[in-house]
Amino acid sequence: MCYTKNPDMENVTMRNRKSAEQPKAKHEPTLADLYTLMVSIDKRLTSLEQDMKLRVSEIENSLDEAHKTIADQENRIKILQGHIQDLEKIQEKNKIEQEMCSKEYKLLFHGIPQTETKEVQEQTEHLVRSFITNTLRFPPAEMEKMPFSNVHRLPKRVSAVVSRNNDRAKLAP
Repeated sequence: MCYTKNPDMENVTMRNRKSAEQPKAKHEPTLADLYTLMVSIDKRLTSLEQDMKLRVSEIENSLDEAHKTIADQENRIKILQGHIQDLEKIQEKNKIEQEMCSKEYKLLFHGIPQTETKEVQEQTEHLVRSFITNTLRFPPAEMEKMPFSNVHRLPKRVSAVVSRNNDRAKLAP
């Protein structure tokens, strides 16, 4: 093989050697530049870290408040459920009392003479039971099984008579 000198090749080779020997000032940072860059990155990371810690702390506080609110609401719900159960019991009790006081369970007895002294409920009940047993001849054994509730005397009736010609009511004797 034979090598011949090519003048163009020599120029390219010489240029490459010169550029390799000379430092590239624009592209190669110095140690001071790298240190400044590292300090800048460190400050930014420190700032981001502090910001993230602050945000995480705020989120944790908010979450704690939410847990407290939920616990308070759960306690209020339990209390209200207890109140609802109490009210349902009262409502059931009132329903039973209303049924007991309704017309289908109500018996009115007229003509039982009043005693001279004011009677208590037990005395009135005894008088009614005696009336049913003696006057209506209901078997005493069956009478003892029959439950009574709210036995009392009613006030005397006052009846009103209205005449056709006069709009005023007149009390009947």
